[in-house]
Amino acid sequence: MSRLPSLLSAHDLPLAELCALRIDGEVMALPAGWAPIDEPDRPEQRARSVRLAVGRDVIAARMTAAWVHGAVAAAPPVPQVCVRIGARRGIDPTVRCELSELQLDEAEIERWGPAAATTPARTAFDLLRAASVAHDHRVAALRLLADAGIGLAEFRDRVSGHRRLPGKRAVLDRLDDEIASTGGATSLVSRR
Repeated sequence: MSRLPSLLSAHDLPLAELCALRIDGEVMALPAGWAPIDEPDRPEQRARSVRLAVGRDVIAARMTAAWVHGAVAAAPPVPQVCVRIGARRGIDPTVRCELSELQLDEAEIERWGPAAATTPARTAFDLLRAASVAHDHRVAALRLLADAGIGLAEFRDRVSGHRRLPGKRAVLDRLDDEIASTGGATSLVSRR
């Protein structure tokens, strides 16, 4: 007997059967597809699901990347993805997503085969640089840093060390506020 893939789509089984399996608790829904419940919930599986939902050559970003890395429990209803500046990508008008172009170094991208997401540190930066940071974005950013073992002061030094980074001043101000509210704590693990 052949084994089903770890990420199922309507190409593997009829949609009605996939929905019945979900109702029966045999599979869990992901942004694009279903995964058997006995399949480990891993970042690479989540990233592959995003790639399947949006299309190839995109990178999971912001809250979608936070979900890929496990910092939030659910993916946002509309996938947030990016491409590197200058990447030629025709957008399928039937795909619903928030697409942005970002200046990314290869070191800021985590890859699992053809699927990709911004690294935890880059994702935290992108979440903190928004004009009005929502509480859930701030919490996700702090959790990403904690899970990656990056302290606030260390992250502030990293951001400060970049020469040209859009939104850098806003992120530094937010980090200063966070450091002040934690009494200068260098680790976020205790704040979870």
